[in-house]
Amino acid sequence: MNTINGTLLRDAILSGACNVERHKAEINDLNVFPVPDGDTGTNMAMTLLGGAAPLRSAQGTCGEVAELAASIFLKNARGNSGVITSLLFRGFAKELAGVDEADAAKLAAAFDAGVKSAYKAVMKPTEGTILTVSRMAAEQALEAAQRGADIEGVLTALLEAARETLVKTPDMLPVLKKAGVVDSGGQGYVRLLEGMASLLIDGVPVEAGESSEQANPAPAGTGEAPRIDLAALNPEDIKFAYCTEFFINKTHSKRLRNPEALRAYLDKLGDSLVFVDDTNVIKVHVHSNAPGRVLQEALKYGYLSGVKIENMIEQYGDFVAQMTPETRTIAAPEKPYGFVAVSPGDGITAVFRDFLVDQIVSGGQTMNPAIEHVLAAIDATPAQTVFVLPNNSNIILTAQMAAKMTDKQVIVLPCRTIPEGMAALTRFDETLSPEQNEQAMTEGIAAVKSGQVTYAVRDSEIDGHKVKKGEMMGLCGKKLLALEKTPEKAALKMLTAMVDEETQFVNIFTGADVTPAAASRLEEQARRKLGTHVELAVIPGGQPVYSYILSVE
Repeated sequence: MNTINGTLLRDAILSGACNVERHKAEINDLNVFPVPDGDTGTNMAMTLLGGAAPLRSAQGTCGEVAELAASIFLKNARGNSGVITSLLFRGFAKELAGVDEADAAKLAAAFDAGVKSAYKAVMKPTEGTILTVSRMAAEQALEAAQRGADIEGVLTALLEAARETLVKTPDMLPVLKKAGVVDSGGQGYVRLLEGMASLLIDGVPVEAGESSEQANPAPAGTGEAPRIDLAALNPEDIKFAYCTEFFINKTHSKRLRNPEALRAYLDKLGDSLVFVDDTNVIKVHVHSNAPGRVLQEALKYGYLSGVKIENMIEQYGDFVAQMTPETRTIAAPEKPYGFVAVSPGDGITAVFRDFLVDQIVSGGQTMNPAIEHVLAAIDATPAQTVFVLPNNSNIILTAQMAAKMTDKQVIVLPCRTIPEGMAALTRFDETLSPEQNEQAMTEGIAAVKSGQVTYAVRDSEIDGHKVKKGEMMGLCGKKLLALEKTPEKAALKMLTAMVDEETQFVNIFTGADVTPAAASRLEEQARRKLGTHVELAVIPGGQPVYSYILSVE
């Protein structure tokens, strides 16, 4: 085939859309961070078929059909993947503008133009996604056209390159590799191309609802259908919780604002920004923590329509709930109270065990546990009420999400450090009600001072102090109390700042990098500094990252 007319292009696009529709569940199963804003397969299918009725009856040239399809897809675009798919067709249509019939070279150029349109609209393109799959595919299509390939040859090169790139996406995006899946948007794009090729190469249109015999593409060489590894995922990866989408219907006045100013504003306010400035409308997709500010600023550029705001943290909780096996083993409530604590080291774990903590979840700074891990620990605790001690600010949200996924009464205490978790446990009284214990333990958290000694990973400035990479920092919350060459000097300086006349107890947990000799020297120097009125204990904690963790009460 040397050329295609508008009718063939229309039927090919619809065939591709239907192929995405019939594979949407498979594509949804690949959803993974960092963009969990809805189901990719569903979003792409709704984008391509949500308003397809005018396209089904369309007559005209290649350029006219492509323009109609691009307009429909932009108006119906859902989610990040759907918007990017619409962008691919927007550039595709611009390349075919005024074209009656497209030859192989023009078709390849149209796919390439679609990629350029998508990359231009995405503020910070992420490789290893649908963008990469479409770009590598278009490059191979152009090369095939330059070699003199016909329509079938160009489409074959396009599809083969897309498939080959798809299985490489886990090597490009670490979160995919951790979860053991290929990119969901890239998978959707491959299904789209397969449907188009089925019509243009084999003459067989794909109809929505047909069963598929082709296995899901898996990470290179496995030959198995992909399945997400929940343990690799964490809601803390969601820095901006609200996925916001809408259209700005441009106000044509004498003082039309420059859309680039809005684009720059939104980029500073959040991430995952996709900004499409079309003739009469602007399509916006952005993740932020302030959807109200997003909409308020957008109103300066025209009236809004199609507004959709979704809380991605809630979506993630729903996602995990759906993926959790129904065969969860839940311990029977043999006692009124139980405890789950997050611990970063063996020594700290031993202390929590002394407090009769039922379940330990391994984790802490730089190694945050997943919801699945915390939920499993809650399930395994044989108690009517389970107190969860996250012991790290980055794990509190994970614990709260896990608590929503069980019928047990779970109380997540706001412990941000190991000392806070241990202080909370000292206030527990089994004769009190859950609510009274929660109050007492929260008061215990407020009564303890926590300090950590760690090294600077880069040159920076904290509290007006210039910090050089490798220097030992003594931190109390976000406040810098010490900056020394050795962790022991930093710890001693912190004690001077943290201890006062009311201090009764000081515990120092030594990290995995601290030798027994260094710990012994620190204990001797600390005892001289503290005097006899303060009870001191130096305990091997075994935690990574922090050479010393200080607890002052």
